[in-house]
Amino acid sequence: PVTGLTNPTISSPVATPSASTVYTVVGTDVNGCTSSSVLNVVVSNVPAISANATPSSICIGSSSQLNLNLPVVVPYCIPTNISGCLHDYISNVTIAGINNSTTCNNSPGAQGYSFFTSLGGNLIAGTSGNLYSVTTGIALPDDANGASAWVDFNQDGVFSANENIFNGYLGSIPATYSGTFSVPSNAINGTTRLRVRSFFQSNPGASSACSTVTYGETEDYPIVISGGFNSSTFVWSSNPTLSSTTVLNPVATPTASTTYTATLTDGAGCSVSTTVGVTVNNLPTLITGTVNPLCNGNNGTVTFSATSGAAPFTFTVNGTTQTSPYSAPAGSYTVVVTDANTCSTSSVVTLTNPSILSISGFSVGANCNAGNGSLSFNATGGTGTVTYTVNGSAQTSPFSTGAGTYTIIATDANLCTSSTVLTISQPTAVTLSTNTTNATCNGGSGSLTFSASGGTGAINFTVNGVAQTSPYSALAGTYTILASDANACTTSSVLTINEPSPLVLSASSNNALCNGTSGNLVFNAIGGTGTIIYTVNGNPQSSPYTASVGTYTIVATDANNCSTSSVLSVTQPSTLNLTA
Repeated sequence: PVTGLTNPTISSPVATPSASTVYTVVGTDVNGCTSSSVLNVVVSNVPAISANATPSSICIGSSSQLNLNLPVVVPYCIPTNISGCLHDYISNVTIAGINNSTTCNNSPGAQGYSFFTSLGGNLIAGTSGNLYSVTTGIALPDDANGASAWVDFNQDGVFSANENIFNGYLGSIPATYSGTFSVPSNAINGTTRLRVRSFFQSNPGASSACSTVTYGETEDYPIVISGGFNSSTFVWSSNPTLSSTTVLNPVATPTASTTYTATLTDGAGCSVSTTVGVTVNNLPTLITGTVNPLCNGNNGTVTFSATSGAAPFTFTVNGTTQTSPYSAPAGSYTVVVTDANTCSTSSVVTLTNPSILSISGFSVGANCNAGNGSLSFNATGGTGTVTYTVNGSAQTSPFSTGAGTYTIIATDANLCTSSTVLTISQPTAVTLSTNTTNATCNGGSGSLTFSASGGTGAINFTVNGVAQTSPYSALAGTYTILASDANACTTSSVLTINEPSPLVLSASSNNALCNGTSGNLVFNAIGGTGTIIYTVNGNPQSSPYTASVGTYTIVATDANNCSTSSVLSVTQPSTLNLTA
Protein backbone atom coordinates (compact mmCIF):
# COMPACT_ATOMS: atom_id res chain seq x y z
CA PRO A 1 0.00 0.00 0.00
CA VAL A 2 1.03 3.61 -0.42
CA THR A 3 -0.84 4.70 2.73
CA GLY A 4 1.31 6.97 4.85
CA LEU A 5 4.04 7.45 2.19
CA THR A 6 5.07 10.97 1.18
CA ASN A 7 5.89 9.80 -2.41
CA PRO A 8 5.67 6.17 -3.49
CA THR A 9 7.87 6.70 -6.58
CA ILE A 10 11.04 7.96 -4.99
CA SER A 11 13.75 5.88 -3.41
CA SER A 12 13.51 7.34 0.08
CA PRO A 13 9.92 8.23 0.89
CA VAL A 14 8.90 9.03 4.46
CA ALA A 15 6.40 6.55 5.90
CA THR A 16 3.98 7.80 8.57
CA PRO A 17 1.41 5.00 8.84
CA SER A 18 -1.23 5.17 11.57
CA ALA A 19 -0.91 1.45 12.18
CA SER A 20 1.74 -1.19 11.65
CA THR A 21 2.05 -1.59 7.85
CA VAL A 22 3.90 -3.93 5.47
CA TYR A 23 5.29 -2.03 2.49
CA THR A 24 6.39 -3.80 -0.71
CA VAL A 25 9.11 -2.06 -2.71
CA VAL A 26 9.26 -3.05 -6.42
CA GLY A 27 12.23 -2.05 -8.56
CA THR A 28 11.92 -2.19 -12.40
CA ASP A 29 14.83 -1.78 -14.82
CA VAL A 30 14.76 -0.50 -18.39
CA ASN A 31 14.09 -3.96 -19.68
CA GLY A 32 11.04 -4.32 -17.53
CA CYS A 33 12.69 -6.74 -15.20
CA THR A 34 11.50 -6.43 -11.61
CA SER A 35 12.63 -7.23 -8.10
CA SER A 36 10.75 -6.65 -4.88
CA SER A 37 11.40 -6.40 -1.13
CA VAL A 38 9.04 -6.30 1.81
CA LEU A 39 9.46 -3.77 4.67
CA ASN A 40 7.45 -3.96 7.88
CA VAL A 41 6.90 -0.64 9.64
CA VAL A 42 5.68 -1.32 13.17
CA VAL A 43 3.61 1.44 14.69
CA SER A 44 3.65 1.47 18.46
CA ASN A 45 0.48 2.92 19.87
CA VAL A 46 1.48 4.72 23.02
CA PRO A 47 -1.55 4.68 25.30
CA ALA A 48 -3.14 7.89 26.50
CA ILE A 49 -2.23 8.89 30.05
CA SER A 50 -3.51 11.53 32.41
CA ALA A 51 -2.62 12.89 35.83
CA ASN A 52 -4.47 14.56 38.63
CA ALA A 53 -3.62 16.06 42.02
CA THR A 54 -5.51 15.50 45.25
CA PRO A 55 -6.09 18.16 46.29
CA SER A 56 -5.20 20.34 43.36
CA SER A 57 -5.23 23.47 45.51
CA ILE A 58 -3.20 23.47 48.72
CA CYS A 59 -1.93 25.85 51.34
CA ILE A 60 1.69 26.72 51.93
CA GLY A 61 3.23 23.98 54.02
CA SER A 62 0.70 21.36 52.88
CA SER A 63 1.11 18.50 50.41
CA SER A 64 -0.77 17.16 47.42
CA GLN A 65 -0.90 13.57 46.23
CA LEU A 66 -0.13 13.38 42.50
CA ASN A 67 -1.70 10.49 40.61
CA LEU A 68 -0.46 9.29 37.23
CA ASN A 69 -3.29 7.40 35.56
CA LEU A 70 -1.97 4.67 33.26
CA PRO A 71 -4.10 2.39 31.10
CA VAL A 72 -5.68 -0.18 33.33
CA VAL A 73 -4.71 -3.78 32.65
CA VAL A 74 -8.00 -5.55 33.05
CA PRO A 75 -8.16 -9.09 34.38
CA TYR A 76 -8.66 -11.72 31.73
CA CYS A 77 -12.26 -12.69 31.14
CA ILE A 78 -13.42 -16.21 31.88
CA PRO A 79 -15.88 -17.23 29.17
CA THR A 80 -19.08 -19.08 29.95
CA ASN A 81 -19.78 -22.37 28.20
CA ILE A 82 -23.39 -22.79 29.26
CA SER A 83 -23.66 -26.56 28.87
CA GLY A 84 -19.96 -27.25 29.34
CA CYS A 85 -17.83 -29.39 27.13
CA LEU A 86 -18.96 -32.97 27.63
CA HIS A 87 -19.04 -33.64 23.86
CA ASP A 88 -17.34 -30.51 22.56
CA TYR A 89 -13.80 -30.29 23.88
CA ILE A 90 -10.22 -29.63 22.87
CA SER A 91 -8.24 -32.85 22.87
CA ASN A 92 -4.77 -31.42 22.07
CA VAL A 93 -2.99 -28.07 21.96
CA THR A 94 0.48 -27.81 20.45
CA ILE A 95 1.62 -24.18 20.33
CA ALA A 96 4.88 -22.41 21.31
CA GLY A 97 6.33 -25.50 22.90
CA ILE A 98 3.12 -26.49 24.66
CA ASN A 99 1.86 -30.00 23.94
CA ASN A 100 -1.15 -30.75 26.10
CA SER A 101 -3.68 -33.54 25.51
CA THR A 102 -6.80 -33.39 27.69
CA THR A 103 -10.44 -34.23 27.77
CA CYS A 104 -13.19 -31.93 28.97
CA ASN A 105 -12.97 -30.12 32.35
CA ASN A 106 -16.63 -30.25 33.20
CA SER A 107 -16.21 -30.22 36.96
CA PRO A 108 -18.79 -28.22 38.96
CA GLY A 109 -18.21 -24.52 38.46
CA ALA A 110 -15.65 -24.95 35.69
CA GLN A 111 -18.20 -25.06 32.84
CA GLY A 112 -15.53 -26.10 30.38
CA TYR A 113 -12.78 -23.65 31.42
CA SER A 114 -9.20 -24.57 32.42
CA PHE A 115 -6.08 -22.50 33.09
CA PHE A 116 -2.97 -24.68 32.84
CA THR A 117 -0.62 -22.53 34.89
CA SER A 118 2.21 -25.10 34.90
CA LEU A 119 2.19 -25.69 31.13
CA GLY A 120 3.84 -22.61 29.66
CA GLY A 121 5.23 -21.77 26.25
CA ASN A 122 7.72 -19.31 24.74
CA LEU A 123 7.59 -16.96 21.77
CA ILE A 124 10.04 -14.51 20.20
CA ALA A 125 8.84 -11.13 19.03
CA GLY A 126 9.24 -10.36 15.35
CA THR A 127 9.29 -14.04 14.28
CA SER A 128 7.09 -15.80 11.76
CA GLY A 129 6.46 -19.45 10.95
CA ASN A 130 5.53 -20.30 14.50
CA LEU A 131 3.60 -23.58 14.36
CA TYR A 132 0.25 -24.21 15.87
CA SER A 133 -1.89 -27.37 16.02
CA VAL A 134 -5.24 -27.64 17.78
CA THR A 135 -7.37 -30.79 17.70
CA THR A 136 -10.97 -30.95 18.82
CA GLY A 137 -12.18 -34.13 20.47
CA ILE A 138 -14.39 -37.01 19.30
CA ALA A 139 -17.62 -37.66 21.17
CA LEU A 140 -20.69 -38.00 19.00
CA PRO A 141 -20.89 -38.35 15.21
CA ASP A 142 -22.33 -34.88 14.82
CA ASP A 143 -20.01 -33.12 17.30
CA ALA A 144 -17.86 -31.27 14.82
CA ASN A 145 -16.18 -28.22 16.41
CA GLY A 146 -14.50 -25.09 15.19
CA ALA A 147 -11.43 -23.66 16.94
CA SER A 148 -9.70 -20.34 17.47
CA ALA A 149 -6.61 -19.11 19.40
CA TRP A 150 -5.28 -15.76 20.63
CA VAL A 151 -2.07 -14.47 22.24
CA ASP A 152 -2.27 -11.22 24.27
CA PHE A 153 0.83 -9.71 22.62
CA ASN A 154 0.43 -6.23 24.17
CA GLN A 155 -0.40 -7.59 27.60
CA ASP A 156 -3.42 -5.33 28.09
CA GLY A 157 -5.62 -8.12 29.47
CA VAL A 158 -7.75 -8.19 26.30
CA PHE A 159 -7.67 -10.76 23.50
CA SER A 160 -8.14 -8.40 20.55
CA ALA A 161 -9.10 -9.50 17.05
CA ASN A 162 -5.63 -8.52 15.78
CA GLU A 163 -4.14 -10.91 18.34
CA ASN A 164 -6.02 -13.93 16.89
CA ILE A 165 -3.43 -16.36 15.51
CA PHE A 166 -5.99 -18.59 13.77
CA ASN A 167 -9.68 -19.48 13.60
CA GLY A 168 -11.68 -21.93 11.54
CA TYR A 169 -14.30 -24.62 11.21
CA LEU A 170 -13.54 -27.80 9.27
CA GLY A 171 -16.81 -29.59 10.00
CA SER A 172 -14.96 -32.91 10.41
CA ILE A 173 -14.78 -35.26 13.39
CA PRO A 174 -12.12 -35.07 14.75
CA ALA A 175 -10.69 -31.86 13.37
CA THR A 176 -7.12 -30.64 13.59
CA TYR A 177 -6.37 -26.99 12.87
CA SER A 178 -2.72 -26.33 12.11
CA GLY A 179 -0.56 -23.70 10.46
CA THR A 180 1.88 -20.94 11.31
CA PHE A 181 1.56 -17.51 12.82
CA SER A 182 3.73 -14.44 13.31
CA VAL A 183 4.64 -12.66 16.51
CA PRO A 184 4.65 -8.87 16.06
CA SER A 185 7.99 -7.21 16.66
CA ASN A 186 6.38 -4.83 19.12
CA ALA A 187 5.06 -7.59 21.36
CA ILE A 188 5.71 -6.85 25.00
CA ASN A 189 8.34 -8.94 26.75
CA GLY A 190 7.30 -10.99 29.73
CA THR A 191 4.57 -13.40 30.67
CA THR A 192 1.29 -13.08 28.83
CA ARG A 193 -1.53 -15.52 28.00
CA LEU A 194 -2.56 -17.89 25.23
CA ARG A 195 -6.26 -18.70 24.85
CA VAL A 196 -7.70 -21.61 22.80
CA ARG A 197 -11.47 -22.11 22.30
CA SER A 198 -13.66 -24.69 20.61
CA PHE A 199 -17.26 -24.02 19.50
CA PHE A 200 -19.88 -26.59 18.62
CA GLN A 201 -20.44 -26.72 14.83
CA SER A 202 -19.16 -23.15 14.27
CA ASN A 203 -16.05 -21.05 13.78
CA PRO A 204 -15.34 -19.06 16.94
CA GLY A 205 -13.94 -16.28 14.80
CA ALA A 206 -11.38 -13.63 15.75
CA SER A 207 -13.54 -11.65 18.17
CA SER A 208 -15.05 -14.29 20.41
CA ALA A 209 -12.34 -14.77 23.05
CA CYS A 210 -14.79 -13.83 25.80
CA SER A 211 -18.21 -14.60 24.32
CA THR A 212 -20.73 -16.98 25.87
CA VAL A 213 -21.44 -20.22 24.01
CA THR A 214 -23.79 -23.11 24.72
CA TYR A 215 -21.36 -25.93 23.90
CA GLY A 216 -17.60 -25.64 23.86
CA GLU A 217 -14.38 -25.49 25.87
CA THR A 218 -11.81 -22.80 26.72
CA GLU A 219 -8.17 -23.46 27.69
CA ASP A 220 -5.65 -20.79 28.83
CA TYR A 221 -1.83 -21.14 29.02
CA PRO A 222 0.98 -18.83 30.17
CA ILE A 223 3.29 -17.64 27.38
CA VAL A 224 6.65 -15.89 27.86
CA ILE A 225 7.60 -13.41 25.10
CA SER A 226 11.17 -12.26 24.57
CA GLY A 227 12.95 -10.16 21.97
CA GLY A 228 10.17 -7.60 21.89
CA PHE A 229 9.56 -4.36 23.56
CA ASN A 230 10.03 -3.95 27.24
CA SER A 231 7.09 -2.81 29.29
CA SER A 232 6.40 0.89 29.31
CA THR A 233 8.19 3.00 31.87
CA PHE A 234 7.21 6.31 33.35
CA VAL A 235 8.98 9.13 35.14
CA TRP A 236 8.02 12.45 36.67
CA SER A 237 10.10 15.43 35.69
CA SER A 238 12.73 16.21 38.28
CA ASN A 239 11.50 18.58 40.94
CA PRO A 240 12.85 19.01 44.46
CA THR A 241 9.29 19.34 45.83
CA LEU A 242 8.42 15.76 44.77
CA SER A 243 8.90 12.88 47.18
CA SER A 244 9.88 10.63 44.25
CA THR A 245 9.98 10.79 40.45
CA THR A 246 9.60 7.05 39.92
CA VAL A 247 6.35 6.21 41.68
CA LEU A 248 2.86 6.64 40.29
CA ASN A 249 1.68 8.63 43.30
CA PRO A 250 4.43 10.93 44.57
CA VAL A 251 3.74 13.54 47.21
CA ALA A 252 4.22 17.13 46.08
CA THR A 253 5.06 19.86 48.58
CA PRO A 254 5.50 22.98 46.48
CA THR A 255 5.99 26.42 48.01
CA ALA A 256 4.49 28.12 44.95
CA SER A 257 1.99 27.08 42.32
CA THR A 258 3.73 24.42 40.21
CA THR A 259 3.05 22.34 37.09
CA TYR A 260 4.40 18.78 37.15
CA THR A 261 5.08 16.66 34.05
CA ALA A 262 4.94 12.88 33.82
CA THR A 263 6.23 10.97 30.75
CA LEU A 264 5.36 7.42 29.73
CA THR A 265 7.81 5.72 27.34
CA ASP A 266 7.05 2.39 25.69
CA GLY A 267 9.51 -0.28 24.67
CA ALA A 268 9.88 1.28 21.21
CA GLY A 269 11.02 4.54 22.74
CA CYS A 270 7.81 6.30 21.91
CA SER A 271 6.65 8.60 24.68
CA VAL A 272 3.69 10.64 25.73
CA SER A 273 3.54 13.27 28.46
CA THR A 274 0.87 14.76 30.63
CA THR A 275 0.89 17.59 33.12
CA VAL A 276 -0.89 18.39 36.34
CA GLY A 277 -0.88 21.64 38.26
CA VAL A 278 -0.90 22.25 42.00
CA THR A 279 -2.04 25.69 43.10
CA VAL A 280 -0.39 26.97 46.27
CA ASN A 281 -2.35 29.48 48.34
CA ASN A 282 -0.96 31.80 50.98
CA LEU A 283 -1.97 31.22 54.57
CA PRO A 284 -4.23 33.80 56.19
CA THR A 285 -2.61 35.99 58.85
CA LEU A 286 -4.35 35.61 62.20
CA ILE A 287 -4.44 38.57 64.59
CA THR A 288 -5.54 37.81 68.15
CA GLY A 289 -6.01 39.81 71.33
CA THR A 290 -7.13 39.07 74.87
CA VAL A 291 -8.80 40.93 77.70
CA ASN A 292 -8.37 38.98 80.91
CA PRO A 293 -11.34 38.50 83.25
CA LEU A 294 -11.74 41.48 85.57
CA CYS A 295 -12.82 39.20 88.40
CA ASN A 296 -11.79 35.69 89.26
CA GLY A 297 -14.41 33.29 87.85
CA ASN A 298 -15.82 35.82 85.39
CA ASN A 299 -15.35 35.75 81.62
CA GLY A 300 -12.64 37.52 79.71
CA THR A 301 -12.60 38.21 75.99
CA VAL A 302 -10.67 36.79 73.02
CA THR A 303 -10.63 38.91 69.87
CA PHE A 304 -9.51 37.71 66.45
CA SER A 305 -9.37 38.85 62.86
CA ALA A 306 -7.55 37.85 59.69
CA THR A 307 -5.63 39.56 56.93
CA SER A 308 -4.27 38.16 53.65
CA GLY A 309 -5.60 34.80 52.54
CA ALA A 310 -8.88 34.54 50.64
CA ALA A 311 -12.08 35.88 52.15
CA PRO A 312 -14.49 34.95 53.58
CA PHE A 313 -12.85 33.76 56.76
CA THR A 314 -14.26 31.42 59.38
CA PHE A 315 -12.94 31.09 62.90
CA THR A 316 -13.03 28.32 65.46
CA VAL A 317 -12.13 28.48 69.13
CA ASN A 318 -11.18 25.12 70.59
CA GLY A 319 -12.88 23.44 67.63
CA THR A 320 -16.19 25.33 67.74
CA THR A 321 -17.16 27.99 65.22
CA GLN A 322 -17.17 31.41 66.89
CA THR A 323 -17.24 35.12 66.09
CA SER A 324 -15.14 37.90 67.57
CA PRO A 325 -15.22 39.06 70.31
CA TYR A 326 -15.54 35.72 72.08
CA SER A 327 -16.40 35.69 75.79
CA ALA A 328 -14.82 32.88 77.79
CA PRO A 329 -13.57 32.01 81.28
CA ALA A 330 -9.90 31.80 82.13
CA GLY A 331 -8.02 29.10 80.22
CA SER A 332 -6.08 28.35 77.05
CA TYR A 333 -7.83 28.65 73.70
CA THR A 334 -6.73 27.57 70.24
CA VAL A 335 -8.01 30.03 67.64
CA VAL A 336 -8.02 28.80 64.04
CA VAL A 337 -8.82 30.93 60.99
CA THR A 338 -9.75 29.19 57.76
CA ASP A 339 -10.07 31.09 54.50
CA ALA A 340 -12.04 30.37 51.34
CA ASN A 341 -9.18 28.13 50.12
CA THR A 342 -9.44 26.06 53.34
CA CYS A 343 -6.00 27.35 54.33
CA SER A 344 -5.74 27.85 58.05
CA THR A 345 -3.54 29.46 60.67
CA SER A 346 -3.81 28.89 64.39
CA SER A 347 -2.74 30.63 67.56
CA VAL A 348 -2.99 29.68 71.22
CA VAL A 349 -4.08 32.45 73.57
CA THR A 350 -4.52 32.40 77.32
CA LEU A 351 -7.01 34.21 79.53
CA THR A 352 -5.71 34.63 83.07
CA ASN A 353 -7.81 35.17 86.19
CA PRO A 354 -6.77 37.73 88.79
CA SER A 355 -6.29 36.25 92.23
CA ILE A 356 -9.54 35.52 94.04
CA LEU A 357 -10.87 38.40 96.12
CA SER A 358 -11.59 36.77 99.45
CA ILE A 359 -12.89 38.50 102.56
CA SER A 360 -12.56 37.15 106.07
CA GLY A 361 -13.73 38.62 109.32
CA PHE A 362 -14.83 38.08 112.87
CA SER A 363 -17.08 39.78 115.36
CA VAL A 364 -16.73 40.63 119.05
CA GLY A 365 -20.03 40.63 120.85
CA ALA A 366 -21.27 43.57 122.96
CA ASN A 367 -20.33 43.33 126.65
CA CYS A 368 -23.60 44.85 127.67
CA ASN A 369 -27.08 44.79 126.31
CA ALA A 370 -27.56 47.78 123.96
CA GLY A 371 -23.81 48.37 124.01
CA ASN A 372 -21.45 48.15 121.06
CA GLY A 373 -19.49 45.17 119.82
CA SER A 374 -17.02 45.30 116.96
CA LEU A 375 -16.50 43.89 113.45
CA SER A 376 -13.01 43.17 112.13
CA PHE A 377 -12.55 42.33 108.45
CA ASN A 378 -9.87 42.08 105.77
CA ALA A 379 -9.72 40.96 102.13
CA THR A 380 -6.89 39.35 100.16
CA GLY A 381 -6.42 38.99 96.40
CA GLY A 382 -8.33 40.97 93.83
CA THR A 383 -6.91 43.95 91.97
CA GLY A 384 -5.76 47.27 93.34
CA THR A 385 -7.22 49.00 96.39
CA VAL A 386 -10.00 47.21 98.25
CA THR A 387 -12.81 49.17 99.91
CA TYR A 388 -15.48 47.93 102.30
CA THR A 389 -19.13 48.57 103.08
CA VAL A 390 -21.07 47.41 106.13
CA ASN A 391 -24.77 47.12 105.44
CA GLY A 392 -24.28 49.43 102.48
CA SER A 393 -22.25 52.17 104.21
CA ALA A 394 -18.55 52.67 103.64
CA GLN A 395 -16.58 51.61 106.71
CA THR A 396 -13.11 50.62 107.80
CA SER A 397 -11.99 47.85 110.13
CA PRO A 398 -12.44 47.57 113.04
CA PHE A 399 -15.98 48.90 113.05
CA SER A 400 -17.82 49.47 116.35
CA THR A 401 -21.57 48.97 116.31
CA GLY A 402 -24.46 47.53 118.22
CA ALA A 403 -25.80 44.01 118.22
CA GLY A 404 -27.22 42.76 114.93
CA THR A 405 -26.45 41.03 111.63
CA TYR A 406 -24.13 42.82 109.22
CA THR A 407 -23.24 42.16 105.57
CA ILE A 408 -19.68 43.22 104.81
CA ILE A 409 -18.75 43.62 101.14
CA ALA A 410 -15.18 44.03 99.88
CA THR A 411 -14.83 45.70 96.45
CA ASP A 412 -11.58 45.90 94.48
CA ALA A 413 -10.48 48.31 91.75
CA ASN A 414 -12.25 46.17 89.10
CA LEU A 415 -15.52 46.27 91.09
CA CYS A 416 -15.12 42.60 91.93
CA THR A 417 -16.76 41.80 95.24
CA SER A 418 -16.58 39.31 98.06
CA SER A 419 -18.90 39.33 101.04
CA THR A 420 -19.36 37.81 104.43
CA VAL A 421 -22.11 38.05 107.04
CA LEU A 422 -21.15 38.61 110.67
CA THR A 423 -23.32 38.82 113.77
CA ILE A 424 -22.67 40.87 116.89
CA SER A 425 -24.38 39.27 119.89
CA GLN A 426 -25.32 40.90 123.21
CA PRO A 427 -26.15 39.51 126.63
CA THR A 428 -29.62 39.96 128.06
CA ALA A 429 -30.16 43.26 129.79
CA VAL A 430 -29.45 43.57 133.50
CA THR A 431 -32.93 44.07 135.01
CA LEU A 432 -33.20 45.48 138.50
CA SER A 433 -36.22 44.76 140.71
CA THR A 434 -36.65 46.91 143.89
CA ASN A 435 -39.03 47.52 146.76
CA THR A 436 -39.18 50.12 149.51
CA THR A 437 -40.51 49.81 153.08
CA ASN A 438 -40.98 53.24 154.67
CA ALA A 439 -40.01 54.04 158.28
CA THR A 440 -42.98 53.49 160.66
CA CYS A 441 -41.90 56.25 162.99
CA ASN A 442 -40.33 59.56 162.33
CA GLY A 443 -36.58 59.17 162.85
CA GLY A 444 -36.83 55.38 162.56
CA SER A 445 -35.47 53.11 159.79
CA GLY A 446 -37.22 51.76 156.74
CA SER A 447 -35.78 49.15 154.36
CA LEU A 448 -34.80 48.66 150.69
CA THR A 449 -35.02 45.27 148.94
CA PHE A 450 -33.51 44.65 145.51
CA SER A 451 -32.59 41.88 143.07
CA ALA A 452 -31.40 41.64 139.44
CA SER A 453 -31.62 39.22 136.51
CA GLY A 454 -29.91 38.97 133.10
CA GLY A 455 -26.48 40.31 132.40
CA THR A 456 -23.35 38.22 132.62
CA GLY A 457 -22.05 36.35 135.64
CA ALA A 458 -22.49 37.43 139.23
CA ILE A 459 -24.33 40.71 139.95
CA ASN A 460 -23.21 43.07 142.68
CA PHE A 461 -25.13 45.98 144.20
CA THR A 462 -24.28 49.35 145.61
CA VAL A 463 -26.54 51.73 147.57
CA ASN A 464 -25.47 55.31 147.25
CA GLY A 465 -22.08 54.03 146.06
CA VAL A 466 -21.48 51.64 148.90
CA ALA A 467 -21.64 47.88 148.34
CA GLN A 468 -24.71 46.46 149.98
CA THR A 469 -26.89 43.43 150.03
CA SER A 470 -30.62 43.14 150.13
CA PRO A 471 -32.56 43.88 152.28
CA TYR A 472 -30.87 47.11 153.31
CA SER A 473 -32.12 49.04 156.41
CA ALA A 474 -31.93 52.81 156.17
CA LEU A 475 -33.31 56.01 157.58
CA ALA A 476 -35.73 58.06 155.61
CA GLY A 477 -34.08 59.51 152.51
CA THR A 478 -33.34 59.01 148.79
CA TYR A 479 -31.13 56.11 147.73
CA THR A 480 -29.60 55.12 144.35
CA ILE A 481 -29.33 51.36 143.92
CA LEU A 482 -26.86 50.24 141.20
CA ALA A 483 -26.69 46.63 139.92
CA SER A 484 -23.43 45.69 138.11
CA ASP A 485 -22.68 42.34 136.35
CA ALA A 486 -19.34 40.65 135.57
CA ASN A 487 -18.94 42.83 132.46
CA ALA A 488 -19.53 45.99 134.52
CA CYS A 489 -22.86 46.44 132.80
CA THR A 490 -25.14 48.40 135.16
CA THR A 491 -28.68 49.41 135.77
CA SER A 492 -29.94 51.59 138.57
CA SER A 493 -33.02 52.66 140.41
CA VAL A 494 -33.64 55.60 142.76
CA LEU A 495 -35.75 54.76 145.83
CA THR A 496 -37.09 56.93 148.62
CA ILE A 497 -37.75 55.86 152.24
CA ASN A 498 -40.44 58.05 153.70
CA GLU A 499 -41.23 58.66 157.40
CA PRO A 500 -44.42 59.94 159.07
CA SER A 501 -44.47 63.44 160.55
CA PRO A 502 -43.07 63.62 164.10
CA LEU A 503 -45.39 62.74 166.95
CA VAL A 504 -45.39 65.97 169.10
CA LEU A 505 -46.95 65.93 172.59
CA SER A 506 -48.08 69.18 174.23
CA ALA A 507 -48.80 68.83 177.93
CA SER A 508 -49.33 71.16 180.88
CA SER A 509 -50.31 70.82 184.51
CA ASN A 510 -52.61 72.85 186.75
CA ASN A 511 -51.53 72.66 190.39
CA ALA A 512 -54.00 72.11 193.24
CA LEU A 513 -55.41 75.35 194.41
CA CYS A 514 -55.59 74.29 197.96
CA ASN A 515 -53.52 72.02 199.97
CA GLY A 516 -55.15 68.71 199.96
CA THR A 517 -57.08 69.25 196.76
CA SER A 518 -56.40 67.94 193.22
CA GLY A 519 -54.92 69.67 190.25
CA ASN A 520 -55.15 68.42 186.63
CA LEU A 521 -53.07 67.54 183.58
CA VAL A 522 -53.89 68.80 180.08
CA PHE A 523 -52.20 67.07 177.08
CA ASN A 524 -52.57 66.70 173.29
CA ALA A 525 -50.40 65.22 170.51
CA ILE A 526 -50.18 65.95 166.84
CA GLY A 527 -48.35 64.18 163.97
CA GLY A 528 -47.66 60.51 163.96
CA THR A 529 -49.88 58.04 162.25
CA GLY A 530 -53.53 57.31 162.87
CA THR A 531 -55.28 57.50 166.24
CA ILE A 532 -53.24 58.62 169.18
CA ILE A 533 -53.83 57.15 172.59
CA TYR A 534 -52.43 58.40 175.86
CA THR A 535 -51.28 56.87 179.15
CA VAL A 536 -50.58 58.68 182.42
CA ASN A 537 -48.16 56.81 184.52
CA GLY A 538 -48.93 53.81 182.40
CA ASN A 539 -52.64 53.99 182.57
CA PRO A 540 -54.78 54.98 179.61
CA GLN A 541 -56.18 58.39 180.21
CA SER A 542 -57.64 61.28 178.38
CA SER A 543 -57.13 64.96 178.77
CA PRO A 544 -57.79 66.74 180.98
CA TYR A 545 -56.77 64.36 183.72
CA THR A 546 -57.48 65.20 187.37
CA ALA A 547 -54.44 64.44 189.33
CA SER A 548 -53.47 64.73 192.98
CA VAL A 549 -50.19 66.20 193.96
CA GLY A 550 -47.41 64.20 192.38
CA THR A 551 -45.27 63.55 189.33
CA TYR A 552 -46.82 62.12 186.21
CA THR A 553 -45.43 60.67 182.95
CA ILE A 554 -47.73 61.22 180.04
CA VAL A 555 -47.08 58.99 176.95
CA ALA A 556 -48.77 59.60 173.56
CA THR A 557 -48.75 56.53 171.19
CA ASP A 558 -49.93 56.55 167.50
CA ALA A 559 -51.19 53.73 165.34
CA ASN A 560 -47.62 52.71 164.42
CA ASN A 561 -46.86 52.42 168.12
CA CYS A 562 -44.66 55.43 167.86
CA SER A 563 -44.67 57.34 171.15
CA THR A 564 -43.54 60.49 172.80
CA SER A 565 -43.80 61.46 176.50
CA SER A 566 -43.76 64.36 178.89
CA VAL A 567 -43.28 64.45 182.70
CA LEU A 568 -45.43 66.88 184.62
CA SER A 569 -45.83 67.61 188.30
CA VAL A 570 -48.92 68.72 190.25
CA THR A 571 -48.17 70.72 193.36
CA GLN A 572 -50.28 72.17 196.11
CA PRO A 573 -49.86 75.16 198.30
CA SER A 574 -48.81 74.78 201.84
CA THR A 575 -51.44 74.09 204.39
CA LEU A 576 -53.38 77.09 205.27
CA ASN A 577 -52.99 77.28 209.02
CA LEU A 578 -55.31 79.59 210.66
CA THR A 579 -54.01 80.97 213.84
CA ALA A 580 -56.55 82.31 215.93
